[in-house]
Amino acid sequence: MFVLRAALAAILALSAPIAAQAQAQAQARAQAGGAASWDYYSTISPDPFQTTLALVYGVPETDAVQFVAQCFIGNRGPYVQVEIGAAIGGLPDDAGIEVTFFAPSGYTQTVAGAVVGRAREEGITGASIAVSTDDAFWQGIINERSLRYMIAGEAEATLDLRGSSAPTVNFLRDCANIGDLVATEMPPEDDPTASCNAFGTLRSQGGGQAQTVIFHNQTDGWRALLWLDYEGNPVDYGGMNPGESIQIESATLHPWMLTDGPGNCHEIIMPVAGQLDYYVTVPNQYFGAE
Repeated sequence: MFVLRAALAAILALSAPIAAQAQAQAQARAQAGGAASWDYYSTISPDPFQTTLALVYGVPETDAVQFVAQCFIGNRGPYVQVEIGAAIGGLPDDAGIEVTFFAPSGYTQTVAGAVVGRAREEGITGASIAVSTDDAFWQGIINERSLRYMIAGEAEATLDLRGSSAPTVNFLRDCANIGDLVATEMPPEDDPTASCNAFGTLRSQGGGQAQTVIFHNQTDGWRALLWLDYEGNPVDYGGMNPGESIQIESATLHPWMLTDGPGNCHEIIMPVAGQLDYYVTVPNQYFGAE
């Protein structure tokens, strides 16, 4: 792992929302031992040039970050700028370099780039490379368990790729379609029943952070739990009697709808990074003859 000065703040000079997401994830991960992980962070804006998408490998809220990829829009469409921690010897910033990646499977690729970070107060020191969203480089990131890499003439390093597949696929999908991403908005929290008015417009989106959630039924009636998929269609995930709970492996940006037995929506909940427990409290309502 490569050590940075001012860790997450360096991730990143990305945006305050991303820093907040990363901090919430870091707090949860710290309780589990603070292991390094692959994470995809996104802040979606109506202006795609203001949208921020970032794929990160490191330990959030520490000085240990090895890989950061950000999506940008260029003259020919979206592309990805990758910074990866590497030995740079006596090379100055912006020096032209070649970075070679290789794996036991036989995968190998050499990518042109430049030295970054020597003069920085914070951030990665190593190599910067620009690649398209469909470059063969990503197949190495997705399919291999680890990659060895080096700047020509410098010491070799290893990038652990365990857990990289899903975040990378989501990041690349959204980057390739960055102009079409739509921010998901929820109604004010002071009226949970109003969230049902958004049914038909809400849908799951890529770029959310993996999040275990537990729904607790604190009402006096049975509640069905339905995930709103990427098309906004409800998908049945079972139900809860009064006092029961269901644990789900979900993500932020993935809405969940709670209905009664006849299928009337009572509330829609959007998981928040770092929050485990969600309490279902909207009481039974009369919707007329069913």
